[in-house]
Amino acid sequence: LPAASLDDLRSGGLETAKAIALGVLSGAAGAYRDIVVANAALGLMAASAIRDPLEAAQAASHAIDSGAAMAKLRLFVDFSQSVAPAV
Repeated sequence: LPAASLDDLRSGGLETAKAIALGVLSGAAGAYRDIVVANAALGLMAASAIRDPLEAAQAASHAIDSGAAMAKLRLFVDFSQSVAPAV
């Protein structure tokens, strides 16, 4: 993965962070995607799902590119809204 500075990864607030996350899960390239792929790859390795770092990064990238990651986010949002108390 290419190097990125902390300034490259700062979001600037909740709405900006939300837009960045949705952009990454929609396939946007750049430093934000790189850090998400690295984090997901490390999670896969920590869970012993995949041992090879390159394979783990490829699996994470595939989950984003195939839409699977966005689909899981939507399922989580739908579930959390269904069990959240009405305000």
